[in-house]
Amino acid sequence: MKSATRPIKKVISNYAFYLSLLLVMAIFLPVNYFEFINFDDVDVLNRIHDRFDSFQLKEHFFFSHTKQYYRPLIELICYMDYALWGQSLSAWHITNYFLHLANAALVYLIAKQWMLPDNNPKIFATVAMLFFALNPMTCESVVWISGRSDLAGTFFALAAIWAYYLNSRLRYFLVPASVLAGMFCKENAIAVIPIIIIIDAVRQAKCRDNYTDVIKSVIKWSILTAIPFLIYFFFRTNGFEHYFYASEKAKTIVMPHTLPKNSAPDLLSTKIFGVYSVGELLFLFPVIGFYIKKLIIPFPLNFAIVNIHTIVYSVFFSLLCLINLIFACYRKWTLPVFFIILILSFSPSLLVALDKVAWVPMAERYLYFSLTVMSIGIAMLFQWMYQYKNIHPKIIITTLIIFLSVNTISTFYRQFDFKDDRSIWRVTLKNNPENSMVLCLYGQSLEGKEKEKAFEKAVSNPEPFKWRDKATLTLAGIKMADGKYHEAMQLIDHALTIKKNYENYYHAATIIYESDIEDAAFELERIDLALGYFQEAYKKRKTADSIYKIATILKRLGKHTEARIKFQELIKRHPKSEYAKYSEKHLRWL
Repeated sequence: MKSATRPIKKVISNYAFYLSLLLVMAIFLPVNYFEFINFDDVDVLNRIHDRFDSFQLKEHFFFSHTKQYYRPLIELICYMDYALWGQSLSAWHITNYFLHLANAALVYLIAKQWMLPDNNPKIFATVAMLFFALNPMTCESVVWISGRSDLAGTFFALAAIWAYYLNSRLRYFLVPASVLAGMFCKENAIAVIPIIIIIDAVRQAKCRDNYTDVIKSVIKWSILTAIPFLIYFFFRTNGFEHYFYASEKAKTIVMPHTLPKNSAPDLLSTKIFGVYSVGELLFLFPVIGFYIKKLIIPFPLNFAIVNIHTIVYSVFFSLLCLINLIFACYRKWTLPVFFIILILSFSPSLLVALDKVAWVPMAERYLYFSLTVMSIGIAMLFQWMYQYKNIHPKIIITTLIIFLSVNTISTFYRQFDFKDDRSIWRVTLKNNPENSMVLCLYGQSLEGKEKEKAFEKAVSNPEPFKWRDKATLTLAGIKMADGKYHEAMQLIDHALTIKKNYENYYHAATIIYESDIEDAAFELERIDLALGYFQEAYKKRKTADSIYKIATILKRLGKHTEARIKFQELIKRHPKSEYAKYSEKHLRWL
């Protein structure tokens, strides 16, 4: 009987991975037929479409200022997608699709290294791969085009860990190269540096009795992983230029705290390099507890996580620390080491929770890399229970099947939440019914009165939110389109009292100038007001489109001399722009 079952187990062991990978491919197959969602996917596509012919690799990696998001390799992948497929939605989705499959394969390869070698390591490595690949929290990164930063960053982070286990000197090149590529995809990949150092320390401590050799090995890998970090930091700060930025006011060498208005916030001007209050630092503990709970039990699923129960998750985190402390006291190091690695895997996301640089302080997509670690850990736990017969094997197998079935069904259905704008924001609004930012995004996917109601509710919310000025202007545009001129103007005035920046002045001017109100009494007033707002926008930022708008309005008002001066200024400032060509045509008729 035993001789008959051995070949069957061998066949299952050899083919389990391939069959499981086919299952993952089948579950995520629908994503290749979905649309973009409106958050920023279309903006990425439009930006690449506009700049494709003028793309330069050097300028792509070096910027004139430090951006909040510096992900040149992701942009490069997007350029490659555009070069191969143009604006084909399926082709852009399929890149994410195969990146997720590649990550699943890497989880399998790494899990084999971590499993007990004498108890079906291939089977339990496959279990780890399935726990990761079919977790419903991966849907956000896989289905959302912009989620490829999570996918690519995790791919190179996992590649670095896998390369570390290679029995070849080539790993001394592959590990640093993969770490650098990961950080070029997403900042979170920096977490793999301490993880590799810890893995090496544990591995060497098991193999060697001489702690001097262990320390030497740790120092070696610390240096090897520090090199890509320094290279990344050099590129990100454009040759460390921000450390030699001269302040015009103070006449001293200082870090810049402001950037050109068309750029994202400066990374160096956030609190990452500043001082946190005690309350802000204490908020880290419930966030860690919340993220660990999410990794164990992902439900309920939520695209926009704004608030958590700080007391509950603080207590949960304290219990986890106590359990790990007890294990450490008894010199049982597996759980404490895994606990540290798990926290390190999502540690960069803790800065986001503190600084709120993203549109929501916490998100499931931030845990994509951490899911690989947790999945391997869960598979190791099941293998340990199976090995030492703590629980009957049938109970273990049944539990695994139930967990994987729940994950698979949840993942299959959840990906359809991301199929289009209305689907994702309708589901998100159910989880966050009073969140003004979600209301704005949901409103963008609607038309007519439904859109107006969503923005009215968002704007009427007394609690502050990031996009109140933009939401107010959007509502003003809706009112203006309905012919409610006075209501629209009140909303515009209110928006500009909230924030007087280039974007808001330009948006307000566009709303007023492009309105179709057929009332001669307001016509001249409307044009003069639009001109004034365009001029205010121009004072904030001298862009080609703002100068062009001013010039054309002046021409329309019959102020040809002033219009000619503006057209000439535009040609001088922006000679290669499309607006310069239009200006030359206008000048021929002035």
